[in-house]
Amino acid sequence: LWGTLADRRGDARPFAAASLLSGAVLLVLLGFVTHVPAAIVVFGLYGLLAGPAGSLLDGLTITALGERRERFGAWRAVGTLGFGVTAFGGAVLIDRHLLEPLPSRLFPIAALLTAAGGVAVLALPKLPRPRLSDTRAVLRRLATRDMIGLFATATLLWCSHIGYSSFLAPLAIGAGLPEWAIGASLLVAIVVETVVLREAWFVLRRFSGRALILSVTALAMVRWLLLAFVVTPWLFVALHALHGITFGLFFATLVNMIAARAPGEMRQAAQGVIGSSAFGLGGVLGSLLVGSVLDRYGAQATWLAMAGVAALALLVAMLTLRGAAVDEHA
Repeated sequence: LWGTLADRRGDARPFAAASLLSGAVLLVLLGFVTHVPAAIVVFGLYGLLAGPAGSLLDGLTITALGERRERFGAWRAVGTLGFGVTAFGGAVLIDRHLLEPLPSRLFPIAALLTAAGGVAVLALPKLPRPRLSDTRAVLRRLATRDMIGLFATATLLWCSHIGYSSFLAPLAIGAGLPEWAIGASLLVAIVVETVVLREAWFVLRRFSGRALILSVTALAMVRWLLLAFVVTPWLFVALHALHGITFGLFFATLVNMIAARAPGEMRQAAQGVIGSSAFGLGGVLGSLLVGSVLDRYGAQATWLAMAGVAALALLVAMLTLRGAAVDEHA
């Protein structure tokens, strides 16, 4: 919805700024909300208003890069680096008792950083790009076989990543691994993802989008399968270093493929569907699946279930992307 509105206007900047600034307000509220119903409402509003910010920024970046869009990953790596610095820096401050791990302390800081991003977007120059004249054209373009295949693959692959992204601590503890392995896993994942995104343009120029999607999805399946039987902390950490590939390289490839298939006038809408399908629907399905399996059958069964979901993503990619036009390195 937000992407289509931005395409209709021919300028995503005001929408990205509004999304970030409204998110900052809601983050401040989360710092002081103490009742469950109120928290649910605030989180729902955050998803509605602030959730689109990432896809809008991705679309702006693709538009700015133009014919050099294969270098998107190098710019996206800045976001990963920012996440790593914030997470590690926050952990150090909390560990040294310089920052209290309380919602009333942490959420306002997050709000300040988010608001700074919104203000920065307002300072960006307007980029020349065509305006979307026919909203129905978006649906017709997104309803093609190759687009549906990409979105379905992304949804299933991110669904399989939810065990790592949201349940890593209980999964590690459930397997009898030490707590330090959790922090080390996140650290190496961030470092590898930053490097992979930074150099993704080189890989994108040498290999087809379809080949990369299939390879990365297969690697994710192997990653989850091995984690089901890991009992050594350092091997657990090493397998999570693959996150830089199973997510970082996949995301850079996916954004480039969508940009190659969608006309410039529907740039934001096409990128927005990635967030809606993969991180929205995929996140919901993954949370329900991981939570249910972990609660009933334990950590090993959860990783095996994630491997099964990744295998399904691989099958969907093989069937839907076969013979379809992929990014031809324009």
